[in-house]
Amino acid sequence: MPCISVQGVVIYGEELNALKDAELRDLLAAYDEVVFAGIVPEQKSRIVKVCQDMHHSVAITGRKFEDLDSLKQADIGIAMANSSCDLCIENANVILLDKSFLTFVTAVKEGRLVFDNIRKSIAYVMTCKLSLILPFFLLLTLHIPLPMGASLILLIFLGTDMGTVQSGGASVMVWDVCSWRDMGPLIRLETTLTGDRYLSILPDHLHSFMSIVHPDGLGQFQQDNATPHASRVATKWLQEHSSDFRHFHWPPKSPEMNIIEDIRDALLHAFED
Repeated sequence: MPCISVQGVVIYGEELNALKDAELRDLLAAYDEVVFAGIVPEQKSRIVKVCQDMHHSVAITGRKFEDLDSLKQADIGIAMANSSCDLCIENANVILLDKSFLTFVTAVKEGRLVFDNIRKSIAYVMTCKLSLILPFFLLLTLHIPLPMGASLILLIFLGTDMGTVQSGGASVMVWDVCSWRDMGPLIRLETTLTGDRYLSILPDHLHSFMSIVHPDGLGQFQQDNATPHASRVATKWLQEHSSDFRHFHWPPKSPEMNIIEDIRDALLHAFED
């Protein structure tokens, strides 16, 4: 029989084989914490399927080739950049760059915070706009005169939209390059960065920066797989200038490179110390 505690249950591989799917679902529903020990990859896939049949969202980690099936089957596949095999990294939804799973917990908290902020913004916008559209609806359906003129309604629209933008609804996009020797130019992007726009940045700013900080041609440049970075025109330009500096390949489905995250993490550690 499985080893049962007050709040959880530990199920070993041999015991899992003796359980039917219905019995396994009952155990998963009865306890808040269920630990599986000594299981094989096939059993991991079975656990994922049973949890999904119970309408749970399943996140699973994979390090070896044998974990590939369960990694693909799970709702969220997690791989470790420094210990998982290449196939697991390529098929994972989330790749942890460090050895701590606490990073994933922090990412989930940040994602929930962003989702909650978006939901609040949508609720605010819908409440505001519907209250302004309602008089027009009443005019067309019930022939109730407008309580305010069209010009006043447009002014209210304009005022509320400006307030939304100033409270965080807008953002500024910039491009930068840095080296351990020096900082590169900070380029403000007036429009969304595209492959053609990025192509104009590479020769004017990246090439000149690499020529200054690495005049010997031994500089090494690395960027993430953002769509403009991986565009055909940008990739062709980098290949044509491979003699001036080396371009490192960024693994597929890796997190975006953002130095702000490293600075924020260093500040948090300094504050805690």
